[in-house]
Amino acid sequence: AQPLWCGPSIRDGETFDVQYRAHGPTVRGAVQLEPGALRTRLAAPASGIAPGQTMVLYQGSRVRGSATITSATGTSATGTSATGTSAT
Repeated sequence: AQPLWCGPSIRDGETFDVQYRAHGPTVRGAVQLEPGALRTRLAAPASGIAPGQTMVLYQGSRVRGSATITSATGTSATGTSATGTSAT
């Protein structure tokens, strides 16, 4: 499964506000595209990111894309489409 985009495809290195909890805060992060997935490098450490959660990428108030987290660390997350898994 692929990450889901809203509007033009996201470019490698593009930055977004990343939300990884439904009602949680956003964290600024840069996107690294990988085959069938994306990785976000967060500008600040984040806790509580877990596989199965949805990662949503915002530009201002506009949703630009989303992915399901498969693995995570404190400062990065990797994701695939909502039918996949991801966060590292």
